[in-house]
Amino acid sequence: MILKVALLSSNLARDIRMHRVLGESTGCTPRLVASDPNLRWLVCEYHEHGKGLSRKEKGRHFLEQIAPRYYEYWKPRPHRVKRLLQRQRITPHAVREFLHDLGVELPDDFENATLPFSMPYLGNIRKECFQDAAGRTLIVDWEDVRTGPLAEGMLRLYPEHAVEVLDFISRYTDPDDLEPLHQLAVAAAVQALGNRHHRQRMERVCRHIAATLKQA
Repeated sequence: MILKVALLSSNLARDIRMHRVLGESTGCTPRLVASDPNLRWLVCEYHEHGKGLSRKEKGRHFLEQIAPRYYEYWKPRPHRVKRLLQRQRITPHAVREFLHDLGVELPDDFENATLPFSMPYLGNIRKECFQDAAGRTLIVDWEDVRTGPLAEGMLRLYPEHAVEVLDFISRYTDPDDLEPLHQLAVAAAVQALGNRHHRQRMERVCRHIAATLKQA
């Protein structure tokens, strides 16, 4: 068994929920065995570690084994870009200007387009993902999960797994949605404008997007 305990004023509500619903329905995380009614601790099943995975292997295993099951449960739905920006208190002009400076041009009236929205996994896949002795790839920590664009959950894997990321986003992209590269660009801009600590990495992501768009 594995015991998790909340520190200070935090609680484990999100972890408890994820281990309960995903452990039973998808198998992409250890099953919940017991939890505190006050959300201060939880116990989940123990999985013996198997083969150690490289950084690149963890990303690939996440996209191949975990993401399809996870997003089948938290199925993405169309969500208007304008609503996302309003929630983050970011203007369409700020997004367009940020991306323009990095070589990415968005479609006219992009804020009235839609993009797939879900419960993206925003944790550090390289730290929280492991393969057990049976060869199953599992996520062990669910602290960094919240509602948002599917593309936001793919930013940690882009551009290292660019082809696979774009293919995965395409599966959930409707005709009225922004194209996958523009979804990634908007998600990156929102992260950069909302948190200066993300800005440098998101700028690198957007430069790669700009180069890819020019080649298309």
